[in-house]
Amino acid sequence: MDGDAVTVMLDPIVYGIKLKGSNDALTVEESTDSTKDTDSEQEEAVRALKTIGATMSYNPSKRPAVKVLSIIRSSPRRDAVIGLLALNPWLTEGETNGRELDYIQLIPRDSKLPMMVITVESLPGCAKERLINGDVSIERELVAARIEEWKEGSDCPKAQVIRMLGRAEEIEPQISAVLFEHAISAANFSSDSLSCLPNAPWKIPAEEYETRKDLRNTCTFTIDPASATDLDDALSFEMVSEKVFRIGVHIADVSRFVIPDTALDREARIRSTSVYIPQHKLPMLPPELSEQACSLVPGEDRLVFSIIWDIDDTGNITGRWIGRSVIRSCCKLSYDDAQDIIDGGFEVDVSGKTGPKLHGQFELKDVVDSLRSLHGITKKMREIRLRNGAFWIEIPKLAILFDESCALLRRHAEPRSMKLKEFEEFCRKRGLELDASSSGKLHLALLKMREKLKEDEWAHCGLSIPLYTHFTSPLRRYPDIVVHRTLAAVVEAEEVYVEEGREALLSAAVRYGVPTSKVVSEVAAHCNERKRASKHAEQSAEDVYLWALLKSKEVMFSDARVLRVGPHFMTVYINKFGIEKRIYFGEVEGLAVTWIATTDTLVLDTLNTKPLQRRHLTRSCRSIEDIVLMMNQCRMVTPEDKNKCINIAPSSYNTQSNVTATPPLCFPLMIRVLSIVPVAIYAISEYNGHVNIEARLCMQ
Repeated sequence: MDGDAVTVMLDPIVYGIKLKGSNDALTVEESTDSTKDTDSEQEEAVRALKTIGATMSYNPSKRPAVKVLSIIRSSPRRDAVIGLLALNPWLTEGETNGRELDYIQLIPRDSKLPMMVITVESLPGCAKERLINGDVSIERELVAARIEEWKEGSDCPKAQVIRMLGRAEEIEPQISAVLFEHAISAANFSSDSLSCLPNAPWKIPAEEYETRKDLRNTCTFTIDPASATDLDDALSFEMVSEKVFRIGVHIADVSRFVIPDTALDREARIRSTSVYIPQHKLPMLPPELSEQACSLVPGEDRLVFSIIWDIDDTGNITGRWIGRSVIRSCCKLSYDDAQDIIDGGFEVDVSGKTGPKLHGQFELKDVVDSLRSLHGITKKMREIRLRNGAFWIEIPKLAILFDESCALLRRHAEPRSMKLKEFEEFCRKRGLELDASSSGKLHLALLKMREKLKEDEWAHCGLSIPLYTHFTSPLRRYPDIVVHRTLAAVVEAEEVYVEEGREALLSAAVRYGVPTSKVVSEVAAHCNERKRASKHAEQSAEDVYLWALLKSKEVMFSDARVLRVGPHFMTVYINKFGIEKRIYFGEVEGLAVTWIATTDTLVLDTLNTKPLQRRHLTRSCRSIEDIVLMMNQCRMVTPEDKNKCINIAPSSYNTQSNVTATPPLCFPLMIRVLSIVPVAIYAISEYNGHVNIEARLCMQ
């Protein structure tokens, strides 16, 4: 099954299965990982993979066939199956005692999973009763199931339905399915975890004031979404001298409340991250912590971890302090407030009747001046990073790593070399020079191209530094709690390290529950998996809501940017909805497809076929209406139309859709990378209960 870790044996008899859509440019490179593992089994596996890889390099259009010998580790997807029941026909399976059990089919909505069977007897009571009463509507309800067994030689595994989720056409059952598939708990926190929380209302003990730096008289404020209640980071600003500024980043000291190896710590580790999906928030920590005792609400004393830098007017760091402190935020700014202040459009209301509410001794002018100064310093430091080789990327690929010195690190992975080579080749064919040998050279090349093309702006910076960790979100990321514990141990050990040496560091590590390198590695792997699951769940949930919107509109229109083209397909990015969609043009009745490899151009044209010729078309041949929406009317859009809604759909659609700036296209059509094409977007419900979004070209 997809996701299982297995041992296999190469089957020479059926070796050389040709892949559909195989890539003739496939190459196999030896690993550059310098880590040496002396384990003989792993070395043998590496040698076997190299042998297979070398064989594949000589036959790039084929793959070896293997026989599965055993399952080393079962995929977690076996416990997270979502699908629909199929009642007709019922299946029967005889048992040795002569009794026959009725079976029904389960159609997984993930096409990578096999068809499954379920005994009627094992169904939940309500489902069994509906089945007996002949309620066929049960076939349209999503079910959550797990695989019980899969006998050798059997085509279908046997599964068990855990619960019925609801009708596949409704949003909430789809959201429940997304959470179940990704093993994300929507349950309340256990009583054992809640017993670890401090009594409410919680007040800071006197000893905390004595052992921490008191920063309550420093201008400190938070910047968060207007509706946010879990405020885990704050900023402060002071003028040390005319040319030196003191900037502080203050993070809620969550590790003060989440004690290692307690029930609360174990549950937080299992959850690993807060999950935010539309209309749902699934927190990593109970709200008694995340929204009360640890939240940096204005006007309240709060325990934090602080990093304070002294920075001169050129952006160079001249001093630094790290430690535990007490702060009192004077103001909560929303993102809109902060942006208005930076843009200069924010006017200070001296009466205090409008704008953010102030607490304590500071005035709104203090906050405004501090934020604008912070923004100016940020711009200078960003320029320094870019000169040192950092570059702007749109979506960072993140992973948590553990290095040899037992530090939990966050990595921005390098772009895939294959994608960079494709991009270099694309630029070369268009007379553009691109050197992607380093992040700095790539950044410079992209800057030059942006000057020429004046296209979309980049939105995120990749840091050009060898080591990087984060600790700024301990309320919603478990790795940040681990970093806090490590930081607390280091800060305490530094005070006595000179006198007592290494023993001080080890003692502090034990005191603050800093995990061993092996445990950190396991925690990092688990948190990586949970982070990926949460991101996939968040994206899937957003897709469900977009699907529901499109379903209510029947069809919507948007411009799309062509990201990639091939002999029978194109991939487009629909900026209005932030989604990528692939449109296939292969085996379409009445469509002639021509691929010009020298210029990476796809040419589409209509093909008039006679009735006799149509009889020879394969059954899998699709209609041209499956990929193209023929428009009855079109017109160019003026700037004033950009924010209007007009109906440009065929007369059969009674819907208003956002207008596109690009008119419907005409055959013959040439498609290249970065072309802009108008598309129609639909909501579709597939036979297996999966909801999806489909894009078609708008043609005139």
